[in-house]
Amino acid sequence: MDATRQLAGALLAGRMRLVSREEDGTGGSVLGFEAHDARLTPRELGMLSAAEYGVANKFVALEHALACSTVSESVHTAMSKLGFATRAEFLKVMACLRAPHSRARLLGDTALCWLFLPVEALSLDPSLTAAERQVVTAALNGRSNAAIAKARRTSSRTVANQLAAVYRKLGVASRWELAARVGSP
Repeated sequence: MDATRQLAGALLAGRMRLVSREEDGTGGSVLGFEAHDARLTPRELGMLSAAEYGVANKFVALEHALACSTVSESVHTAMSKLGFATRAEFLKVMACLRAPHSRARLLGDTALCWLFLPVEALSLDPSLTAAERQVVTAALNGRSNAAIAKARRTSSRTVANQLAAVYRKLGVASRWELAARVGSP
C-alpha cells in the first residue's frame, strides 16, 4: 500500500494527527503528521467517514436517527482530535490524499510528511469559468463568502451566486460535496 493511502487510512482510523502546516513556496503545502491515538468513538469514526465523502449532516442524521446537531458535534470533535481546525481543511487534505499526484513519506516510526498540490491544481470541471474556479479554490481553502467577496472586490451575493452555479454544474449541494467531487479522480 502506498504511503498516501496508508496516511488516509491512519487519519480516518484516528491513528495519526495533523501537527504542522507550511507553505512550500510553489502553491502547495507540506503537512506534518504524527502517530496519535485519538480514541475516536465508533460514532465519531462513522461521522468522519461520511464527512470525507461529502455526505450532508442531515442525511447522516436521518440514516442514523440522530439530531443534525449530534452529527455536527461528532464530526467537529473527531476533526479536533485529528488536528484539523475546520471541516474544509479536513476535506482538502483527504481530497488531496486521494488525488493521483499526492505523495507521502514515512519519516520515522511516528511521523509522516506530505506534500500536496493546491486545490487550483486539482482537476476542476472545464465547464467552470475562471471566476468560478477562483471562488471554488477559495471556498475549499476554508474562506467564507464574505472573505472571498472582499478578496475579489465583489459582493457576498455574487460569490453565493457563483457557488450556486458551480453546484448546479457539478451536481453537488454543499461545500462538503464539492470538496469530495473536486478531489475525486
